[in-house]
Amino acid sequence: MRAAALLSAVVWSAASAQTILPPQRGADLFSRASLGGLKCQVRQLPPTLDFSFRFRAGYVVEVPLNQFQGPGHRWTVVVRVQSEAAGQPVYFVDRLRLPDIPSTKMYGEAGGGYLLGEGSYRASFLLRDEQSRTCRADWNIEAQLGAKDRHVKLAIEPGMAEEVSLRGRHPANPPGDAPLGRLTVLLHAAPASPRRSTIQASDAVTLLGALSSLLDLAPAESVRLVVFNLDRQKEIYRQEHFTPDQLETVRQAMFDLQLGVVDYQTLQHPEGRVDLLAGLVNRELQAEDRSDAVVFLGPQGRSADKRASEIGNRGVGGPKFFYVEYERPVTLAAALGRGRMQRPNWLHDTPDATDIAPRSSADARRPDEMPTDGDTPFLPEPVHDTIDYLVAGLKGKTLVVRTPDEFARAMKQIAQGK
Repeated sequence: MRAAALLSAVVWSAASAQTILPPQRGADLFSRASLGGLKCQVRQLPPTLDFSFRFRAGYVVEVPLNQFQGPGHRWTVVVRVQSEAAGQPVYFVDRLRLPDIPSTKMYGEAGGGYLLGEGSYRASFLLRDEQSRTCRADWNIEAQLGAKDRHVKLAIEPGMAEEVSLRGRHPANPPGDAPLGRLTVLLHAAPASPRRSTIQASDAVTLLGALSSLLDLAPAESVRLVVFNLDRQKEIYRQEHFTPDQLETVRQAMFDLQLGVVDYQTLQHPEGRVDLLAGLVNRELQAEDRSDAVVFLGPQGRSADKRASEIGNRGVGGPKFFYVEYERPVTLAAALGRGRMQRPNWLHDTPDATDIAPRSSADARRPDEMPTDGDTPFLPEPVHDTIDYLVAGLKGKTLVVRTPDEFARAMKQIAQGK
C-alpha cells in the first residue's frame, strides 16, 4: 500500500522554504546532474489563480522509500521555470533532510510551489540525493486567465516566476491611499474543505493571500487583526496596528492550532461558537477606538446557528459589518453525483432559503439559466453559516466569493463602504 508516511510532507508545506538560486548556480546543478539512479514520479500542480491575484503552481514528487534505508539521507530539489516569451530561467531550490528510514515498501511524498504571471512556461525538475543519484522530469505550464477572470488585474507581471510568499502588493492601489480610516479584520482560520480537520499549508496561503489583498484593495489608516476558529471556540491571535510584515507570525499561529484535537470542555459547550462571536463583536462595538468597518474573512463555516443573528446592536454611527465568505465552486456533475443538489450534511440546523435573502445573483438563477456543462460551477441554492446569520443580524452584508474576480469586486464594495 502506498502511504506518504515517515516523510509525509503536505503539498505546499515545503513551498515557504523554497528560495531562488542565482541563475549560474542553478544551471551548474542541472549540468552536473547524473542521468538517473533514483525512481520517482513527479506530478504537476496546474496553475490556479488565487485571491492574491497570482497564479500558484507547483509539483508533487512521490519516491519509494526503500531507496533511502538508514539515517543521513538528504534531498536537494531544484525546479527550473523558463518563460517561453523571453528572459532568463528562474531556479527554485529546496533542501530536505530525511528521517531514519527502516526497511519499508512505503512511499514518501513531498511538494513545492512557485508563483507565476500570465504566460506559457517550461518547467524542469531535478531531485538529487547525498550520493548524487537523481531523478528528473519536465512539463509545460499554461497560466492563462479564464473568461470569468478576464477583468482581474494581476499582481505579478506576465512571464515572471517568483517564490511563494504571503505578501504581494496589488498594483491597483498605491501606498498611502487610505479611505477607510480604521478597519478590523476578523479572520476565520479554518480549512477550505469542511471535510478536513486540519489547516493545510494551501489553506494558509489562500487565507493570508486574501488578507494581504484585502489590505491592498481596501486600504485603511490602521488595521486591527483578530484570528479565531469557531470549531475550537477560540481566539488565537490579536494585533493592533497590524502590518503586512506580520503575516508570517499569523501563519505560525494558524499552524499551532491543532484542529484535529478538540478538548472535552469544547464538546460539552456546543453554543460556544455563538459565545465566541458575541465576544468578538461586542468588543468591537464597545471599543474606544471603534473601527469604521469590520470584515469577517474566511471559508464557509461548518455550523449554522440562527442564534447568532441576535448578537449585538450596532446603533447609530456603528461600524459597517461585512462577511467575505469563500465558497468552493461545486460542479453540476459533482452535485448530481451526491444524489440531487442537497445541502452538505456537515451543516446542521440549516435555515430555509427564505430566512435570509440570496447573497449574490448566482444564488437566485432561474431554471433556464442553469448550466448544463458538468464542469460548470453550479450553486443550486444558498447555504448560510453561523457568521452569515451574525452579519445579517447586524444589518451587514455577506459577500460570497468563489473566484478572484468576485473577490476583487467584493473588495471594491468594502473600500466604498457599500
